Parts: sequence; C-alpha cells; structure tokens
Amino acid sequence: MNLDNIRRYYLSFLLFTFSQGIVGVFLNLFFFSSGSYTAVLYFQLALTAGLFLMFTLSGYLMNRFLPRDLFIAGEIFRVAILIALIVAIGYFSNVLIFGFVYGLSSGLFWAGSNNILYDITLKKNRFALISTINALSSVIAMISPLFGGTLVQFAGTAGSSRFIIDFAVAAAVLLSSALAIRKLDVHNIQQGRKFRLKDTLIKVHGYSDFKSLFFFSQLFAVPFSIVMPIYVFQITSNYFLVGVYVSFTLLVSTVSGLIFRRGFKRWNAFVRIGIAATIASSLFLVFPSFMPPPINVFFFSFVYALVNAPLNNKATTNFLVLVEKEHGIDRSLFWINREYYLNFSRLGICLLLLAIVALPAGTMLVIYLFPLLSFYGVSYLKTANEPSPKLLAISYNGMFTTKINR
Repeated sequence: MNLDNIRRYYLSFLLFTFSQGIVGVFLNLFFFSSGSYTAVLYFQLALTAGLFLMFTLSGYLMNRFLPRDLFIAGEIFRVAILIALIVAIGYFSNVLIFGFVYGLSSGLFWAGSNNILYDITLKKNRFALISTINALSSVIAMISPLFGGTLVQFAGTAGSSRFIIDFAVAAAVLLSSALAIRKLDVHNIQQGRKFRLKDTLIKVHGYSDFKSLFFFSQLFAVPFSIVMPIYVFQITSNYFLVGVYVSFTLLVSTVSGLIFRRGFKRWNAFVRIGIAATIASSLFLVFPSFMPPPINVFFFSFVYALVNAPLNNKATTNFLVLVEKEHGIDRSLFWINREYYLNFSRLGICLLLLAIVALPAGTMLVIYLFPLLSFYGVSYLKTANEPSPKLLAISYNGMFTTKINR
C-alpha cells in the first residue's frame, strides 16, 4: 500500500485513540460512581461477551465487506451508543445491556483495524511501522486522559451528570476518525472465501507460544486497566489525578517504545530482566509500608510500562511474521482465533474479580493478586525473543528489514 493509505490509517487510528483515552477509564469510573465495583466488572463482562461475539461474526462479514467498512461501522456504532448513554444519564441502569452493545461496536472496529494494519504494513518495514503507530498512539493516549479528567473534574455538575461533556466530546472525535479513513484505498483484501467457524481452530508450528501470550497477558492487563485507576480514585477522590496516573503510565510506555524502537544486541537478556523487574516491583503493592499509596501504584506502573511496551511490540511483529508465513491460511482466521484466547481470559479474570470483591476487604485482595499476575511476563520468553535464523530469513524476504524485532 502507498504512503497515503498509511497516513490515513495513522490519522484515523490516532483520532480513535484520543476518543478512547477521553472516555475509556472514565466509563469505568462512571459505573463505579453510579453503582459499585461490581457494576464495573459487570460492564467489563458484558463488553467482553459482545466483543467476542462480533469478532467471531466478523469472519462472515469479511467475505462481504472491506476491513475499512467494518472499521467505520464500528466507530459509527459506538458514536450512537455514547449518544444514547448521554441521553439516558440519570436513569440508565442496565449496565449489562450497555456493555454488551458497546462490545459489539468494539468487535467491529478491531476486526477492521487489525486487518487494515496487516495490509498497510505488507512488504514494508513492519517492525518500524508498528513501532511508529504504537508510539504515536501512546502520545495521544497519554494526553487524552488528562483532557478527559479535566472535563469530568471541572464539569460544574455533580453525580453521573458530570460525565456528559466528556462522553459528548469523545463521540465527536470518534465521528471525525470515521470520516478520516473513508477514502482508504484497499487492494490486498481477500474477499470471496467461504468462512467456516471450524477453520478458526488454527494449529501451526510456533503458534502455541502466542496462544499462551494472548491468554496470560489478559489475566494481567484486565485487572491492571480496571483496578489501578479505581484504586487511585479511592485514595485521592480526584478524577483529574486519575487522568494524571493514566497519562503517566502511557508516557513511560511511549518513551520506552521510542527508545527500544530499533532494539539492541542483548535483547534476550532485556526480556528476562524486564520480566523479573515487573514481578519485583509489584511487591510494593503488597507491602505499602516500604512505599505508600499511590506512590507504589505509580512506581509499579512505571516498571510495567517501561518493560511491556517494547516486549509487546516485538511479540506483535513476530506474530505478524508468523501470519505472513502461513500462506495457506486466511490471516483474518488468525485474528479471530487470537480473540478466543484473549476473551476467554478476560471473561475468566472478570468472574474471578467479581468473586473476590464480594469478600470482605475484597478490593485490597485484588491488589494483592498482582505479584502472582505479573508472572504473565514469562509468556514473552518465546514470543518477544530474537527471531530464529529461519524466521529472520522470512522477515528479510520483503516483510520488514530491521534485524531486531520488539
């Protein structure tokens, strides 16, 4: 694909990222402030169910529509849902329905976005392009929570009504993202293939390690993204400081992604040291006498973001190399199969969190889980490592030119 397509995707995805940053964490806080911790987890469960269902159905939709069309439809769908929530604020009570429908829109969007990303990086320097879009989106995602936190904290209203302006701005930005990508020129889309659900059960050499990464990464990522911002809010009672926390974490992730964009010689040693450092830093959450909250939350999040950004980017690059190598399998089947592991993990951890928060002092028990959950990083040992000579040869054959994948 040409540079115009890459620029269009970058612009549209960055606008989406800004919208997501404005509304993302504050949707959880909206349900937390108008309900309870349990309401947040029900929202996440319903969202995951909707996301999984739509992503699975996207295999059938890909036969009839371009990924660009799914991308746009998911965004328009989400705009409509946010508008409906704004109108319903004050008496909206069914968190399960909202979460499920919100998940459907997310499934449409990500089904389109993942396949667009695959196509625009085809025969390009894939590692550099993925690093660039992740770094840019991290910058945008770093700014947007501060903006969202300001809108909510200084809305001039109380209760759930303080979120109205925040949600309205997010919907407007999301609409502009859909408009920005409407002229994307797509040629590498494989339409017309008959989709069968059983074809999504993929078994190829080297893929099992990525399955483990998909599953175990969410056992950590879901509690981290839900629990940490709410924990900061419980400590500070300040929406703006929640935005500061989210922005701080993403700032570290952005800088880390830029620093390690080209990798370095002793990469595999960095993988092992990074995993160990993440586990060690999580102990400060369990022993706050050594580092009081919320400083311990900021420190742990700093270490996690510093390590996870380059490892995730490199694992993503290696995964795309694997997808490219398997010429006989439609790459959309890989994305659907990936969702099986991501969403089963999300559902499982949300159910576990629901059971824990129902116990006395349940929210603190969740915090104490993080040293154990941090062992998810072990799944990077085989997925974010240096490519083997055989894999590297495939990489040089028109896929990406950097020697070090992240």
